[in-house]
Amino acid sequence: MLNASTRDVPAGTMIGIESEGKSVLIANIGGKYYAINNICTHMGCTLSNGTLKGNQVQCPCHGSTFDVTTGGLVHGPAKKPEPSYKVTVEDENITVDVP
Repeated sequence: MLNASTRDVPAGTMIGIESEGKSVLIANIGGKYYAINNICTHMGCTLSNGTLKGNQVQCPCHGSTFDVTTGGLVHGPAKKPEPSYKVTVEDENITVDVP
């Protein structure tokens, strides 16, 4: 499990968190929190260093775009979607269930 605070992820923003060898992107889309893998499936760049537009994150390296609400691939060159993870919010605590 990975943890963050809602204060660190205002609406329309994203952060990357790391723990125990896992890197996860948490995004706040309209007050709801989503989590996907933070490493691009194309060439391994860090997605949280990219750009968030609406519910899509664009990788800073080669422009692959993913839907942060599902992990789905929107635009290549990546060929695989990102894994998505269950998010639980209690008070100001965000918990991401990463297998």
